[in-house]
Amino acid sequence: MDDVQRARRGLYVFFAVLIPLTAIAEWAIIRRVAFLDSPSRVFLLMWCPAVASFVARLALREGWADLSFRLGGRAGLKAVLAAWSLPIGVGLLAYGGAWALGLASFEPPAHASFMLPGGARQVATPGAPGGRMALQLGLHVTLGFVLHLPWVMGEELGWRGYLAPRLLDARVPGALVLTGLVWSLWHLPLLMRAESWGMTALLFTGALVPLGVVMARLQLESGSMWPPIVLHGIWNEVHGALLAASNPPDSPWLGETGFLVLAANLLLLAPWMIGRWNARRAPGKVPYASVGSLS
Repeated sequence: MDDVQRARRGLYVFFAVLIPLTAIAEWAIIRRVAFLDSPSRVFLLMWCPAVASFVARLALREGWADLSFRLGGRAGLKAVLAAWSLPIGVGLLAYGGAWALGLASFEPPAHASFMLPGGARQVATPGAPGGRMALQLGLHVTLGFVLHLPWVMGEELGWRGYLAPRLLDARVPGALVLTGLVWSLWHLPLLMRAESWGMTALLFTGALVPLGVVMARLQLESGSMWPPIVLHGIWNEVHGALLAASNPPDSPWLGETGFLVLAANLLLLAPWMIGRWNARRAPGKVPYASVGSLS
């Protein structure tokens, strides 16, 4: 069996496991099953991609050599710094713009809140609004990131740790775009109760696809899992904190489906979606493919 056939078989197994697991987990979230609290239900959903990838690796004896948690020296550090700064830049540009233009009011709460099994944990953040916001952001990108790391890792082990490289190996056109599209579609059943579901789904997909492309690039170019994990985790923390400081919280300009967030997202991610770069299996390994983010 050649590498292309092996990768395609891995994808078949991955989706055969992912789809039913996701259906069960999303059903539990939508129905709000009583035996699990909300963070636990979300945790189970976010680990569905990882479990599907583990089953595929074990079933086809693929091994784990291309799933590296080494940082990879200077190149890996640069990728992690980019992953850390991009969501902060998008958030400050979009939310700062909304506050400055009067599209939403700046009303940071008196505490930072972290959702964990058993209920929310709150940390008081006293002081003037600007100081509270700075302290809350600092807590979210440090403490919040560490606390919620187990949730984020489940998705990234599946999407960027398995799906993206296997689509490349299988020579599927637009592999990175397709990874972002699958990632977006995987979320959509949870948005079905939203008003104007079609527009919400379109905006959500418009935000997640370019984000998924850049996350896949950072992982494949560095060979390390840390850049996409950091980007995903910091994105969740920053945008949760900034949205909590905005009134109204359901503004069409803000949130993951907000017009300003989408515009800032495309503006800052665009440079990472052009040109070609080399993909590697792990940090320091010889590149195995020349990749264009949109090819």
